[in-house]
Amino acid sequence: MRRKDREQTKEFAWQVTEEAPYACLSMVTPKGEPYLVPISPAREGNCFYFHCAPEGEKTDCLMAHPRVCLSFVSGVEPVPEQYTTRYRSALVFGVAEPVTQEEEKILALKCICQRYAPSAMDGYLQEARRLLDRTAIWKIRVDTMTGKEKK
Repeated sequence: MRRKDREQTKEFAWQVTEEAPYACLSMVTPKGEPYLVPISPAREGNCFYFHCAPEGEKTDCLMAHPRVCLSFVSGVEPVPEQYTTRYRSALVFGVAEPVTQEEEKILALKCICQRYAPSAMDGYLQEARRLLDRTAIWKIRVDTMTGKEKK
């Protein structure tokens, strides 16, 4: 990290991943071009889960090049009079893999629901089972991560 004065701890980075409303998933297409999409990941231990369609460009990218980067940003506050922006960010690097076992897919959907729809947990299992065959679940195993803050 170039700006060592903004570098934060790994614990800080984990906190940012929990605070951020979404993440951007950076991948490489099968042709070697960059590709980035917003996702709604949920963490379980040292992994992040996300869901998507079983087919499409995201799946093509992940199958061809499973090394990925997730970017999380929280606490964004423009400071116009200083021509800057305050923020907290985390970059997560890892390897994506498809989740194929039904039990783990249901766990992943539970984690996602707990993060993004906690008030609807009573119906998540029925909905998860209904959508299981037409929903792809991916897991990103975290290799390294960095945290940064602009105060």
